[in-house]
Amino acid sequence: QNKINEAFSGISEEMGDVGMAIERAEDKTAQMQARAGAVDELIASGALNDPLSGGKDDITRELEQVSSGNEIEMELARMKGQLTGGSGAPAQIEGQSAQKEGQA
Repeated sequence: QNKINEAFSGISEEMGDVGMAIERAEDKTAQMQARAGAVDELIASGALNDPLSGGKDDITRELEQVSSGNEIEMELARMKGQLTGGSGAPAQIEGQSAQKEGQA
């Protein structure tokens, strides 16, 4: 009986330690999430510069996004034209005309 009680008390202590470790990990996770949220707000407000932005400001990043969107739309329209036979002849890939001129 005595040994059983000692074993249970040992297990209880270990479970208590595990519970405390889990609680510390949860607290640390909550702190890190709060910090990340605060940093995101500071970056969004312009109080902090985003080191991953490559030194570009918000306007430059937005212009790049818009221009890349336009390029995608133009490429999509060109591809649709090829599929529907809009021009009657397939479009040449860049560089092919230079190769043909060099061979002639």
